[in-house]
Parts: sequence; structure tokens; C-alpha cells
Amino acid sequence: MSVENDIQNALFARVASIVLSPVIPAVWPNMSEGSRTTYLRVWPLPNRPDRILIGSDGPHRRQGILQLSLFTPLNQGDVAKPIADQIADHFAPDTTMTSNGVTVRVTSAPFIRNGRPETAHWHTPIEIPYESFS
Repeated sequence: MSVENDIQNALFARVASIVLSPVIPAVWPNMSEGSRTTYLRVWPLPNRPDRILIGSDGPHRRQGILQLSLFTPLNQGDVAKPIADQIADHFAPDTTMTSNGVTVRVTSAPFIRNGRPETAHWHTPIEIPYESFS
């Protein structure tokens, strides 16, 4: 496996460990939302690696944003904000995740963007900045 896959696996495992009541299913990349009324779309947005050392075998700084999109039914009041807060709390600054020896760290507080209507859902984006030196 590649370092990029290990980073993604570490991030996805952290998403899978979120405990919400009621349970909100995650919709992973290349997966259909189907007819779900409430769900969490998961979308990794890696950036280009930065070479930080001269040696060709040295680690690179790999950073990006884990984009989570919370979809809730329209016209239900402000139900999305408390759920988005719980999700953001699960990715507190300096939270570390590891997969196959590759460690990923949340670099700063997640950013919950203002929600907006989207077809039959209220869409609340949650951005989680991360980095890995690997």
C-alpha cells in the first residue's frame, strides 16, 4: 500500500469510530447516497506533498482536508448544528490516527461552514485539516 492510502485509511477509521445517536451512516467515496434522509458524506482532499529534507528517502509533509458533509432533511429546524459539533469534537486539534505505521494529525480545530439547502437536504460542510510527515 502507498503512504496516501495509509493516510486515507487512518482518517476513514477515525470517521468510522464516531458514535452518534441515532446512528448516521457514512457515505464513502464511490458510494451512492441512495434514499437516505440523513447521512455523512466522506471526501478526502489531499494536497501535493512537500519535500522537507534533501535526502530522497526522507519523509514528505503530506497535508490536506478531510471534507465531511452532513446531510439532514430540510425544514427540520437546526438539527444539523449539534450533530456537526459532535463530529468536529471527534477531530479535536492534535488528534492522531495511525495506519500501517503512518501517523496523521489534525492540525487545527475543524471548521463547520454555514449550512445551505441542497435538493431535499440541508448540507452542513465540516472541514478537518490534517498533516502527516511520512
